[in-house]
Amino acid sequence: VTVIERDSNGLTRLTDMPMQAWHYSISSKLTAGSYILIDTKTNSGMNHIYTFLCLFLLSGVVSADISGMALISDGDTITISGMKVRLNGIDTPERNQTCRKAGVTWKCGYEVTETLRGWLDTKEVRCLGDRKDRYGRLIADCFVDGYNVNARLVYEGLALAYRKYSKKYIPEEDKARAAKRGLWAGEFVAPWDWRRGKRLEPDY
Repeated sequence: VTVIERDSNGLTRLTDMPMQAWHYSISSKLTAGSYILIDTKTNSGMNHIYTFLCLFLLSGVVSADISGMALISDGDTITISGMKVRLNGIDTPERNQTCRKAGVTWKCGYEVTETLRGWLDTKEVRCLGDRKDRYGRLIADCFVDGYNVNARLVYEGLALAYRKYSKKYIPEEDKARAAKRGLWAGEFVAPWDWRRGKRLEPDY
């Protein structure tokens, strides 16, 4: 079985656990919120797993683990096997949003979307989440080639930590700002403000 270990900020790592070990390890740490069952790779012992899942779902948490090729909607929304996924804890410029660098306007929303498309193209993407937003999208942390896509977007300065909903990626944002990577190399309007109609001041 595969479990994820959580700390106070959210997901920290994926762990594959032998079937004979999962029951003790999860049971001993579930009360502390450390481990959550994500999926199984075998049919053996399924009755025990179904029992665990039923008890877990009754606790009010629904977990999802989806994998596959991703279709890119924009910098923070993808679709895998027909399920729309909103990347957890981050916010990227809207597709038609523009930013400014050294006095030159650039299509930051388009560039972020295309960068994400390049990272995920032809690769299997795995997304782990436990809730949906009001639009029915799975809120998830997604992984490809062993790295966290959400974290990389923020670290490269292509996304902001969405503090309204999560503080998980603030450290990556701090590093991007200090290094003046991506959006931080110039001027931009935070995506949540841009959606409310705010725009860059004229550059005279």
